[in-house]
Amino acid sequence: MQLGDVKEAVADITKAQKELGFKPKTSIQEGVPIFIKWFLEEQDWLMKLEDGK
Repeated sequence: MQLGDVKEAVADITKAQKELGFKPKTSIQEGVPIFIKWFLEEQDWLMKLEDGK
């Protein structure tokens, strides 16, 4: 791990649901595969950002 890396993260949307009426359009089970597909398709572009190019 590098300095600043987060070992694990947990999101709790309860407050947003209660106070803002937030309702996710996509479940985590649906969203993770969508995100992975997007990441793999955009990997070259993202790596250029990381390299500062």
